[in-house]
Amino acid sequence: MKIVTSLALAPINSADIESKAHAAATDLQAPADLVILFVSAYLQEEIPEILATVHDVLKPKVLTGCSSLGVIAQTKEIEQSPAVSICAMSLPGVTVHATHVTYGKRKHNIFHGLPEIIPAESGILALADPYSFPSDAFSSHLNTRFPGIPCIGGLASGGQATGVSHLFYNTEILEKGAIVVTLSGPIHMHTVVSQGCRPIGVPYTVTKSEENTIEELGGQPALQRLMQIVSDANPRDQELIKNGVQIGHVIDEHKAEFERGDFLIRNLTEINRASGAITVGEITEVGSTVQFHVRDAETAAEDLTEMLLLAKKEIGTPAGALLFTCSGRGTRLFSHTDHDANAIDEIFPALSTAGFFCAGEIGPIGEQNFVHGYTASIGLFVPTHEN
Repeated sequence: MKIVTSLALAPINSADIESKAHAAATDLQAPADLVILFVSAYLQEEIPEILATVHDVLKPKVLTGCSSLGVIAQTKEIEQSPAVSICAMSLPGVTVHATHVTYGKRKHNIFHGLPEIIPAESGILALADPYSFPSDAFSSHLNTRFPGIPCIGGLASGGQATGVSHLFYNTEILEKGAIVVTLSGPIHMHTVVSQGCRPIGVPYTVTKSEENTIEELGGQPALQRLMQIVSDANPRDQELIKNGVQIGHVIDEHKAEFERGDFLIRNLTEINRASGAITVGEITEVGSTVQFHVRDAETAAEDLTEMLLLAKKEIGTPAGALLFTCSGRGTRLFSHTDHDANAIDEIFPALSTAGFFCAGEIGPIGEQNFVHGYTASIGLFVPTHEN
């Protein structure tokens, strides 16, 4: 198994793309089973030629990718300039299957094009249009239909309406739906999902709620619980709380204690001071456990490093990585460029890494797949035996 990446920077022309594709082919030294192409939204008009050139040079069994606000290759995150990231994979013995999945508002089988069977040891890569495809519902559908199979990916960014974002499906350019790629056989897709948040206060049981409005926590108004946490917090946390509070929903209620990484993080979207209720970005059931969280650059950096170190301990050195990071990270969160890509490089030096800045990131927490925000979702690819 071998994974290589190649990055084309501005100014970009057809000769440059061809040269970078040839460089990837030379480095790969084997037929390309999967090529993933990320193209900056600055290059909308050039996408057809870029796609055709990369496909003609690398001749992959499967090509996918999308347009985005920024692209990632190796240790570089290109946010404000035209760029193209090419990731080529040689995966001996691995079955690579791609399909275009669309959404139809029928009572049954609403996701058209999804494979009927996905082997239990597979990994799923999904790239979706954020306007025509309900990625939250899709993630829930995967959890029900293919339980335990991890899915990573992201929502194409850079557009503000259906038809502006572009998905790549071999030689086709699509404007709706999602491209879903399954990888099965002698490969393990280890996932790292860093939500970049830290719990504050203590966990509470939801004692009264309606859909995504939490009225009571532990028998008291939810706002009263939050105000007590603010009052008890240290000065630094109080400053972070001023910038916004998130709420974490416990994934595995059977655990005796909860720590960072045990929660699905959602934004707190509204406070009703009259009733003391709070509204959050997730349906919250009575009896479930939640805890308030804060997010900042320091916490996000610490969280990502800790999770990558744990991954290294579990899997050793992978063959390559795909990084799907939120468009709200990068220089919008950190004080310097290339943060998430460099974090991977620090733990896995010289690892072939590619990715893009997303309008939403897909990745598993526990055994369930979710769509996230402000998250770095990473797939680390490991051969399961010598090929």
